[in-house]
Amino acid sequence: MIFIISEFDLTTDKVMEWLIANNTKVYRYNFDDFLQLHSLSITCEEVNIQLTSEIKVNDITKIWHRRAKISFIPNQIYNENFIPIEYLKNEEETIQRFLEQYLKQIFKEKYIGSYIKERDSNKLTFLEVAAKRDCFVPKSLVTGSKEAIREFYECNNKLICKSLRYLFNMEDENYTYKSKGTFIVTEEMIDQLEDYFFPVYVQEYIEKAFEVRVFFFKFKYYSMAIFSNSNDDTIVDYRMTYDTNRSVPFVLPQFIEDKLRKIAKDLKLDTGSFDIIVTPDNDYFLLEVNPSGQLDWLSENCNYYIEKEIAVELAKN
Repeated sequence: MIFIISEFDLTTDKVMEWLIANNTKVYRYNFDDFLQLHSLSITCEEVNIQLTSEIKVNDITKIWHRRAKISFIPNQIYNENFIPIEYLKNEEETIQRFLEQYLKQIFKEKYIGSYIKERDSNKLTFLEVAAKRDCFVPKSLVTGSKEAIREFYECNNKLICKSLRYLFNMEDENYTYKSKGTFIVTEEMIDQLEDYFFPVYVQEYIEKAFEVRVFFFKFKYYSMAIFSNSNDDTIVDYRMTYDTNRSVPFVLPQFIEDKLRKIAKDLKLDTGSFDIIVTPDNDYFLLEVNPSGQLDWLSENCNYYIEKEIAVELAKN
């Protein structure tokens, strides 16, 4: 049986359709569903795991961690003013990490994807690893100093600012608060800064001919060129709106694909998505990797049928 960990996700839906159409036994767990852990026992002789009253680890042949995590906290607790919720989240995190680490030892290459890699994904670590592989990466700065950011601006003429982790989005009874996403840093913005502030992440602005999204699953790589310069809303970041730009299948130069494979190996990733800028001079600048990046729009625009390819790979013995 194939065990899939996901959330409400279009890609997972399509993979499930292919698996079911081919009479493949599969169990899908969604993050929004509470999983009542049956047992996790550790003795001197063995570790024994039974995920639910019906599912034993011995029944599973392959695991695909598409995204999100297994939730052991009942939904009603999240929805109540339950004081020790942070304590329970920490306990849940400990269980989650042990399960993945232990199951990866058992299943090895048959455990694809990773909650831990998704959770711990770090843009700065990626830049460091990519630079060591002799890839072009944007000059980057993390700083809480007005003086430092001004010096960086003067050296690079044009900067962007982006988040190090996730976009911020929350509401209270009066307002909705959202992070701006990736944006151009102007001299006027710098003038308005305090001398010291919470650290921000800025990069040199890379002029682009187009962008490339690369999805990989195991040893297969699928690439798409995105002509985001044609739209003012996406000229800085194509992810602001996916549907307005011309997107076509793209063949990476072999030396670039070879470097991506080495970076994925360095980061111990067997699936994920790379974002790349190609400059007018045909230089390839690596921006980041997402261990659980979106792929359905890439698959659909390029007729790659990646969901079918994933289903075939999962169904292999």
